[in-house]
Amino acid sequence: MIMSEAPPDFSSLARRYLDLWQEQVAAMANEPALAEALARGIAAMTEGANAFVHAASAGAAPASEVQVPDAPSASARTPNVPPGSSAPGAAPAAAASAGPCHDPDGLTRRLAALEERVAALESQAGGEGGGVEGKPRRRRTRRVEMF
Repeated sequence: MIMSEAPPDFSSLARRYLDLWQEQVAAMANEPALAEALARGIAAMTEGANAFVHAASAGAAPASEVQVPDAPSASARTPNVPPGSSAPGAAPAAAASAGPCHDPDGLTRRLAALEERVAALESQAGGEGGGVEGKPRRRRTRRVEMF
């Protein structure tokens, strides 16, 4: 752009852009095959969004409350099993064991043991956790070789 030229009129450019956009949309709407393809595409996107919402809400619900569409009922899957008895197959999984995070007394004991170990290490080093005396170490620079 030469400095003597006037800057572009952005209002005029925006108006031209919208006019062209409206012409393109009107032309597409007048073509039946394209209009139908666009309608099918929008319907597919809507179905996909609905499926996502359904899956997301099912993931938030407890497994016992999830409704799977078109899934056979438990009695249809195992027709020869009398009501009240268990279905054949693997046994259900056992409940999760209580991990160490569910034992606050054990955690307290482990922390106390760690504190004792740190105190022993500090006393062997001859200090009260003060820090290292002397000059600070110089930082190493890493050499990067190209090719």
